[in-house]
Amino acid sequence: MDYAAEARSVEVDLREAGMPMTLRRLASAAYDPATGRTGATAVEQAGFGLFKSRDIQGSGETFIDGSMVRQGDRFVLLGAHSVTTQPEPGDELVAGGTTYTVVNAKAVDPGGVPVLFKLQVRR
Repeated sequence: MDYAAEARSVEVDLREAGMPMTLRRLASAAYDPATGRTGATAVEQAGFGLFKSRDIQGSGETFIDGSMVRQGDRFVLLGAHSVTTQPEPGDELVAGGTTYTVVNAKAVDPGGVPVLFKLQVRR
């Protein structure tokens, strides 16, 4: 099976049913002796995703520990065709002008090829 083609197909579906989303990872920059500070740079990847409408606690997702879910947490399906970096806890997800923090992330990767990322995000 061509899982790269599946990833493209999933992204087309997310583009139609979802919205543009940007995954942002903050990385430490080099120390600047002129300012005496270490800055941070943001690496961003744009793609498409979909907020799940059902309650995250009733989602049945195995990567979520019920004690870690807070009221207001959201469940997101993010396409892995354009967003090629595996999301990690602490990354940011920007969607609809709102910035969320990634709490948990899990790749759906049949044959070792990421097709979709399942995220738990928090404002």
